[in-house]
Amino acid sequence: MKLLHSYLLCFLATTLAAQTNTEIHLFDIINDGTKASLVNGKNISNSEGYDNQPQFLAKDILIYAGSQEGQTEIMQYTRGTTRVFNKTTSGGEYSPQFIVGKRGISAVRLDTTGLQRLYAYLPRKEETPMLIKDAVVAYYTWADAQTIVSADIVEDDLHLVIHNIKTGRSNDLGIAVGRSFHKIPNTNLVSFIDKSEDAWVVKSIDPSSLKIEEITALIPGVEDIAWLPDGSLLAAKENTIFIKRKNAQWTSFYSFDDEDLKNISRFAIAADGSQIAVVSEVSPGKTVDKHLKPFNERNLNAFADSFTEDVVVRNFFKDTLYTGRDALRDHYEAYFKKTTTSKVAVLNRIIKGNIVIDEEEVTGNGVTNKQATIYEVRNGKIASMSFIRDNRDATDPEPTVDKQLKNYNEGDIEGFMDLYTDSIALYRYPTVPQLTERSVISKTYGDMFTQLPDLKAIINNRIVIGNITIDHEKLFANGNTWYGVAINEVLNGKINRVTFL
Repeated sequence: MKLLHSYLLCFLATTLAAQTNTEIHLFDIINDGTKASLVNGKNISNSEGYDNQPQFLAKDILIYAGSQEGQTEIMQYTRGTTRVFNKTTSGGEYSPQFIVGKRGISAVRLDTTGLQRLYAYLPRKEETPMLIKDAVVAYYTWADAQTIVSADIVEDDLHLVIHNIKTGRSNDLGIAVGRSFHKIPNTNLVSFIDKSEDAWVVKSIDPSSLKIEEITALIPGVEDIAWLPDGSLLAAKENTIFIKRKNAQWTSFYSFDDEDLKNISRFAIAADGSQIAVVSEVSPGKTVDKHLKPFNERNLNAFADSFTEDVVVRNFFKDTLYTGRDALRDHYEAYFKKTTTSKVAVLNRIIKGNIVIDEEEVTGNGVTNKQATIYEVRNGKIASMSFIRDNRDATDPEPTVDKQLKNYNEGDIEGFMDLYTDSIALYRYPTVPQLTERSVISKTYGDMFTQLPDLKAIINNRIVIGNITIDHEKLFANGNTWYGVAINEVLNGKINRVTFL
């Protein structure tokens, strides 16, 4: 089972892979006040590359930063039709927003000269006037027709800055902030994320008085928030959107099962709360698939190009075989020379975040073997590849893992711990120790069973290779749902090592 599941580790900060191939999905929101449903989903960007930073003008009308012929432009989606809003410039446009009180759009433009400024784009106008001349605006929102609240790049940091575009005055408040700025419904306040401390906090600022107040602590690792019209706050992490209603804790608002909605970053809410635009990285499974065809066709160059330059190849758990794309190319060049035929077929697949685990059937020179391969995807390429080889002589590990799952769901700490070896160790993938003392593991799970009596786990999918099970789990507690992956190594009828994703 996933280490501490939803109770202790689901909110650990994680480093997400950079999103170079993202799509924007539009959903209608049906919310009865207690449970939300997102329906009628559609991909409104549907293009290779970066599609991000959506903002609503009205229902079914949005603008966003989207890829067009290798350049990022301001795109407008209107009831099923997508077009470029502005005349193409030599630079790339980001963070497009509707200008308060005008029909135009503002956007951060990164020119080919390296100059980064905030510009205005007006319908049927060739000129794109600069809104703030001497500031490197990165992220922002309009507080009113003359006030912009932004994160400006100041000496390689992001500072909270208030700009008055009418007077040209700017006020750098010197507060380290994130990228998410939003008008708070039914107020004159703007919310921002204060990153001055390790624990990030959502705060509000009154742009006129500069009064700042704390709203709530943020879920670790979350970069983006948005507001529902009733004043509820939303945040997204991995495949789940969380909600914090007034005077309540963060809870699950909605979780996606679609593989193309497993790594959510930004999102936006329509002003009337009827729609949500969700940005998510294209499924890493599609990246992994790109290396299978050239392998089966024995196209060495195309195969090697599917990997990052610093790719790490290892045998699971800690045995590094080699590093770097050149070493990988040399290895597979030799492999292709000594085999006349080779083929990989995927039998089963588990995806968690930017990690893909495939159960594979590998055939070389007519000999077929099974293996599991763990792929870590970064920037649209495979950054690491870890093999779990089949051991046909191993005892079936499933009865042990299934019995422990039963004890877990029953909150039976004695029965649960009895299925661990004396040397049990729990790790975070790939090899980061989490808990390595049996007594600490027992106390941690015992406390969790006591404080979360309704905690349950079910297996969504399982891969079995030799004495190892790889379980994709769905966890439930306190009305919330989470997902995790646990890799269990079983020795002599007991679990000796667990690695969590």
